[in-house]
Amino acid sequence: MVQDLLEKGKLKNCIAVCDVSGSMSGTPMDVCVALGMLTSELSEEPWKGRVITFSAEPQLHRIEGEKLVDKMEFVNTDFQKVFDRLLDVAKKGNLEEDQMITRVFVFSDMEFDQALANSLDTDYEVICKKFRDNGYRSCIPEVVFWNLRDSRSTPVPSGQKGVALVSGFLKNLMKVFLEGDGDIDPVKVMEDALARTKEPDPINFQLFSPSLQRTIPKKKSPKSPENSPVSKTLKKKKSLIPKCLSLALPNSAGSSGNPALDFFFQVVPDTAADVVFGLLSSAWAQDALTALKLVAHLRGVRGTGKSDKEGFYASALWLHENHPKTLALNVGSFAEFGYMKDLLEILYRLLNGRDTRKLAKDERNRAKSRGVQRWRQHRASSMKKPKKAQKAEAREKRVEDELAKMKMESEKAAGLRRSKRTDLAKLAIERYNRDPNYRFLHDRISEFFAAMLESDAEQLKLGNLNKIGLAAKWCPSLDSSFDRWTLMCESIARRLWPKDSTDEYKETEEEHYAYRVRDRLRREVLVPLRKALELPEAYMSAGKWDQLPYRRVASVAMKNYTKIFKKHDEARFSEYLSRVKEGKEKIAAGALLPHEILASAHDKEAGDVAELQWNRMVQDLLEKGKLKNCIAVCDVSGSMSGTPMDVCVALGMLISELSEEPWKGRVITFSANPQLHRIEGEKLVDKMEFVKRMDWGMNTDFQKVFDRLLDVAKKGNLKEDQMIKRVFVFSDMEFDQASACSWETDYEVICKKFRDNGYGSCIPEIVFWNLRDSRSTPVPSGQKGVALVSGFSKNLVKIFLEGDGDFSPVTIMEDAISGKEYQKLVVFD
Repeated sequence: MVQDLLEKGKLKNCIAVCDVSGSMSGTPMDVCVALGMLTSELSEEPWKGRVITFSAEPQLHRIEGEKLVDKMEFVNTDFQKVFDRLLDVAKKGNLEEDQMITRVFVFSDMEFDQALANSLDTDYEVICKKFRDNGYRSCIPEVVFWNLRDSRSTPVPSGQKGVALVSGFLKNLMKVFLEGDGDIDPVKVMEDALARTKEPDPINFQLFSPSLQRTIPKKKSPKSPENSPVSKTLKKKKSLIPKCLSLALPNSAGSSGNPALDFFFQVVPDTAADVVFGLLSSAWAQDALTALKLVAHLRGVRGTGKSDKEGFYASALWLHENHPKTLALNVGSFAEFGYMKDLLEILYRLLNGRDTRKLAKDERNRAKSRGVQRWRQHRASSMKKPKKAQKAEAREKRVEDELAKMKMESEKAAGLRRSKRTDLAKLAIERYNRDPNYRFLHDRISEFFAAMLESDAEQLKLGNLNKIGLAAKWCPSLDSSFDRWTLMCESIARRLWPKDSTDEYKETEEEHYAYRVRDRLRREVLVPLRKALELPEAYMSAGKWDQLPYRRVASVAMKNYTKIFKKHDEARFSEYLSRVKEGKEKIAAGALLPHEILASAHDKEAGDVAELQWNRMVQDLLEKGKLKNCIAVCDVSGSMSGTPMDVCVALGMLISELSEEPWKGRVITFSANPQLHRIEGEKLVDKMEFVKRMDWGMNTDFQKVFDRLLDVAKKGNLKEDQMIKRVFVFSDMEFDQASACSWETDYEVICKKFRDNGYGSCIPEIVFWNLRDSRSTPVPSGQKGVALVSGFSKNLVKIFLEGDGDFSPVTIMEDAISGKEYQKLVVFD
């Protein structure tokens, strides 16, 4: 191995820094030692055979013998002192600049000591200064951070010069640095690595694994019906996603003038896919990286994301059609914004068409309607008195005929299931072999699952249960729907245990090898990890209700399973809820949208859980800050009927609970005669009913809202520091336009009214929160004192908690996508 690499080049003046601290236990430490030794053997003199320890007191060692690990039993890691040690060695040895270290490989889990609150770019400036001060101005070392463990820590931003970010357990990436010249930065090294990457051979999927062969007769397998959806799909030669994904933007009155802001503001959960395609296409043409961040923001369940799955899936399909490498090489980051199941859903929709879920739902509703109709017909016919001939018919004959009929139908259904399963596998294999972009995406997703499962299995082996992720939860079970459609289990298993990894596998026939590694994935990885995760579904399916850990139940699962918990384990579940009320236990609410919690509050059996989840959601937001002098204006006019009205009420109630006095618990109606109300009621459902009973008008007059706020302020003699600072307008943006005035003109009128009434220094900022698919954009992108946001999630409220500073549509959008998680996204094509 060393000789093969030396034939490609040597590492001139390079050294490895090996982190063997406590956090690196297990496989990462073994890899760290191995790569450190490899780097030392590839280096040239005077650094050949040397390695530096990564500890509180770094030491430079010349490796003697093969037991390097015995010399490396330090616990702490101090990044600055590594470079201090290098300078000490250089000064003592009177090294010339051309002998000085030019590149440092840092093999670590990226969890460095931060004795100071400095960022690494600040630390790097200190390092540069030290080298300049000691006469090594022209040879400040480049740093290669080589990550060896699943970690959310990224030491430097993507644009940091003189630094590279790589990861993994293989030696192959070392080739990028052999005899390498020129400046380096994280993106440049990544692109260089991709340019050198040779795509692996496609997976030779097995259409009939032994598990399927046991159920398929030896005779010719039945053909699928000509009119089956799968057969129709197989016959299609063109892509299920249109080539032309552009859509003419609305006229200028419907645009902010900034395509990225239009995408941010106009895409809501009910926006049609074609509209999403058009808005995203324009945003991408303006600024690809910003558009990519906004796509991730659509899916964000945590942080400031919108939690809009459908919008994200539509955007992902657009990316696959237009920028397939960017989608495929960011799958790990996308999974962080939502969950790993999203990646499987994207593959599923690529195979079945973008509207497959909607069509399936419509068909289920039609089938349900037909079933009700048949039941009514059967009930009517069963109420008729039986004829004498029917009474005389022998009971035994009726039973025998019924059993024969059931057997025939069962055999027919089994045959159809086998046929469908075969067709599904054919469809997946055909697309995988035919479409290189689909194959590239599939391989990146299976690699990501395999890497996460391998890491989690290692943590389980080490007993680090709190470091186990959710890969096992979202990985498809063998022969589940996602597995049948995408063949993902076989793909993951082949990556975990390649055919050439053991002599036993090499000698095994392909079909049996595929079966064995799939079964090994289930037995050795999925089952143990799912048991360690204490997933409620595992306890429920096993009937172990008395052992179910309710504290581990996720927010959506708690909402969906409340009635089942009460049915099977009422005493324990009620005790758990009592402990939550007392503050002794916690209940999850993070992934739920406010209107989803309110919907459950109407259910008598689930109302108590909804109450607790709402309180948890409010408390989590209050811990991040309060809304000082803010109020919600709720538009429940005729155009807001349906889900947007439910969301409007929910978000309005939420803003009222997050606000400080004297505006806490208040909301203002959005009508021809706006009224300020204090929401009454102890329970959540009572507050909802109060809001719905308020005197709502069926039209919206924006100017009168501010007239009403001024009336209340004057009557209450409110001081300027008590006056409303920010107004949240939850609406579909279809305001009354009694005059042809622009927003700038209207806003000037509002400002003048406030100045004339003694509130000139506290003119409210306005947050337009769009709740329905609409081409109407109330203000241009550069309008000061205004924000444009949209969606059904409460996450965007976090931007405004105790927020100050520049306030405009673009700055708020930039704040929403400024988190560290967004810095990992990269545009590749």
